[in-house]
Amino acid sequence: MRRQKRFEARARAAKLRHDAQIENADFRAARGLDRNLFMALAGCDWIRKHHSLLVT
Repeated sequence: MRRQKRFEARARAAKLRHDAQIENADFRAARGLDRNLFMALAGCDWIRKHHSLLVT
């Protein structure tokens, strides 16, 4: 419960404009998103392998 409260406090402090969720990603829009790559990154295996990720 403490972990969840800390997360919620950080999320509020970040003042994010959108409530983005992986499940709601629209791959039909012309943004050049690769569904397979997106879902692979969402699986967070890159974290377990100690790799870095730069999103621009």
